[in-house]
Amino acid sequence: MVRRARSSRRRLTRFEAGALVAAAVTLGGAYWLFSTDASARDARGEAEHTASEILTAARAYQEDRGVGCPSLTELERRYGLKGSGEDPWGGRFRLICDEEGLSVLSAGEDGRFGTADDVERRG
Repeated sequence: MVRRARSSRRRLTRFEAGALVAAAVTLGGAYWLFSTDASARDARGEAEHTASEILTAARAYQEDRGVGCPSLTELERRYGLKGSGEDPWGGRFRLICDEEGLSVLSAGEDGRFGTADDVERRG
């Protein structure tokens, strides 16, 4: 009579396999939420930084010229700002020169001005 050797590996029960799948899904979801939130913070920080650079260049322009409101294209050309006309979400920054001073605006992630996610720098 020939006996088969028992496998030294133990098989997972359905409960154990289900628990492993649930844990993997939970960890994957948590990672996705964290990375999405982090990338949104990174994009907002990038927009704030670029808006500050535009504002600094616009102030320099006004100091050089004495008056006037430059276009973003002119600031890019004159002060070497690279790609400063576009925000991280593909929209265009706005530069506003009025009696209150200078303002640089981005519509934020939703692409609409006047909403909670707008980025604004004043100076």
